[in-house]
Amino acid sequence: MPFGLASALAMFCRLMRKLFANEKNVKTYLDNICIHSKSIKEHKEHLRRCLQIIKLAGLSLNIKKCRFFQRRVELLGYKVTVRRSDHCRARWKQ
Repeated sequence: MPFGLASALAMFCRLMRKLFANEKNVKTYLDNICIHSKSIKEHKEHLRRCLQIIKLAGLSLNIKKCRFFQRRVELLGYKVTVRRSDHCRARWKQ
């Protein structure tokens, strides 16, 4: 890793953006991965694809920090719910 640990977060963020660049339903910020879907069935497929990408990249997740199938989350100081997700998505522009 060039320049030691000082650049680790920036390099990790760049890696995450690259890994999920083609996934419209996956947004990343620092070490957070947010998957949004319209239905449970769709969400299962998005989650499966996301986990597959992580595995193929040789990365792992800390299961204690993971939350799956949430209808409401607090992210970047916002409470994002099913009904208000459209309002908050505007903040995810890359």
